[in-house]
Amino acid sequence: MVTLFLCQLILGRFSHYKNLVLVTSTEKQKRIYTRKRTVSCFSWLDMKAIAQKNLERKKQKVTQYYKTGKSKRSFPSIKEAAEYTGISRSNISAVLKGAQQTAGGFVWRKGNSKRKINLEGYFDQWKVGYKEKRGIKIKQVSKNGKTIKVFPSITDAARADSITFASIWRALKKPGQKQAGGSFWHKR
Repeated sequence: MVTLFLCQLILGRFSHYKNLVLVTSTEKQKRIYTRKRTVSCFSWLDMKAIAQKNLERKKQKVTQYYKTGKSKRSFPSIKEAAEYTGISRSNISAVLKGAQQTAGGFVWRKGNSKRKINLEGYFDQWKVGYKEKRGIKIKQVSKNGKTIKVFPSITDAARADSITFASIWRALKKPGQKQAGGSFWHKR
């Protein structure tokens, strides 16, 4: 009885609706540390030094090359290369990953610079069209089983035979339907 009275007395002082604040659980946890009600288990660590060390470890040296293959400049990181040249980091990274040919009119490579790199065939590989690289190659087969024509994509086949894209797609995908426009269609 006494404990109940004490709890009501203590809680009664602090649980007035004017004292309540709506916060998220994250904010509630942060408040514990800002009011110094507990000490973080990481307080002895220098978090800024750890973050800096992690950044140093992740840095990737890059070299900027002219389209002729001659090196222009090396950088200790992609970030510094982007800041110096004004070319976005994402574009430089895309070239390094092989998703793009150049960034800012330059070829980029990982690592320290070589005086010159061989770019023979580098630009030729990019001339291959999207259809040749990514399109679904299909062949049109007659009812006799003879190949009539091979197409680099479904769109090309649809245009050539005046058939809709969807009907050829269904002929390729649906197990019961292999025919569209009077011909059979197979992936190559």
